Amino acid sequence: MKYRIGIDSGGTKIKASAWNEQHKCLLNVTSGPGNILLNQNQTLKNLSSVITQIKHKLDPAECTQILIGIAGIETSGNAAQITADFNQTFGIPTNVINDALLALINGLEGQDGTLIISGTGSVIYGRQGKKIYRVGGWGNLLGDQGSAYKIVENFFKIALNDFDRGKTNRSQIQSDLLNIFAVDSMTAAVRKYYQLKRPEIASLAVKVAQKATQKHTGAIKAILNQANLLALQAETMFNNFEKSYPKKVALAGSVLTNNQLFKKRISSVLLEKHPDLKFLIAGGDNSRAVIFWNAKGSM
Repeated sequence: MKYRIGIDSGGTKIKASAWNEQHKCLLNVTSGPGNILLNQNQTLKNLSSVITQIKHKLDPAECTQILIGIAGIETSGNAAQITADFNQTFGIPTNVINDALLALINGLEGQDGTLIISGTGSVIYGRQGKKIYRVGGWGNLLGDQGSAYKIVENFFKIALNDFDRGKTNRSQIQSDLLNIFAVDSMTAAVRKYYQLKRPEIASLAVKVAQKATQKHTGAIKAILNQANLLALQAETMFNNFEKSYPKKVALAGSVLTNNQLFKKRISSVLLEKHPDLKFLIAGGDNSRAVIFWNAKGSM
């Protein structure tokens, strides 16, 4: 039975999967970590390990393709060499791309369109034919509009502005902030904010979302502000496309899949100007992209 191997090699985990010609998953294997910039030798060793495990469990002669998306591969600049090495080692046609392109192919199922990712950070990718576009994704200091991190940061700034106005009684916004950061004063909240790492701050976006569902105005304002900013970046993407933009828009990342207020806002803002857009939630892990690699020709 013919099958293909897709591999998503991320910073904390590598996930490999084998798929038959009917797009049924035959096997999943995990290892990690897999960011080639952080540890190239270990990443390559882990990638070889997951491929070997699959080949031991399935007939290696039946494998027709390997597609690997590796975090950091664009910056490392050695995708071509790794591709050649894996082709020689395993004797199976192999393609090595970056993990974001892997997510784009999976999210759009091999078709043209836009992929909006909002998790800890944010970035937007677009595909039109064999051209790939990117907007944003410049980190929490220079970008990441509409990300979980920026939602928390925005909410914090709203609370600080409220505090700076010198109210003698603690407002609801300030009380929400202290509750979210589990401290008893605004100065303690600021101190804790600067002590936390970026993923830890981003993780608090869930609590901001909970406050929003309770109709708390500060939380609602922060979420809507960031949804509007990410919608503006999506608009930039549409303007980058040649001629007419593709109508398919895939949404991915914890904010877009779990925060209904955020998702509704960005969708409604974009649909107001582009009523022909078709939204979908990017499904499955990104190793699934191998199914769609040749949907419109390799890239």
